[in-house]
Amino acid sequence: MGTIPIRFDERWNGASIPIEHWHFHRRLFSRYGIVLEPGEFSGIIKDIKKKRADLVQRKRLGAAVYLVHLRSSDALVYVLALGSRLLTAYPPQFEKPKGSKIKVGQRTGILDLPDGSQVRVRFRITRSGEDR
Repeated sequence: MGTIPIRFDERWNGASIPIEHWHFHRRLFSRYGIVLEPGEFSGIIKDIKKKRADLVQRKRLGAAVYLVHLRSSDALVYVLALGSRLLTAYPPQFEKPKGSKIKVGQRTGILDLPDGSQVRVRFRITRSGEDR
């Protein structure tokens, strides 16, 4: 079995992860095999605060499960957050409860063009039969 080449990002040189975030990072790695790049953790929090992350399920005591897109690995990840505090990464096979729908509204995304470039697009998610 061959080794997987690891690319070290120089932005990590001298950086550290605060102890209160260790659980989230450990679960993210064990469940998805993902190590966040510099700035991605705060990007997840920003997406939740600005309502760009999809709300999947509300939990008790103000916590909620969100579906977030990690741009560096192009992965969709379920995260449990309490306000803007990330608690854990839910398993990829997380089942949404019956009747829950991804929030209707305006979204942004990245569209891959045939020439290999990418462009940020804005689109609207609507309910079936709703005027556009």
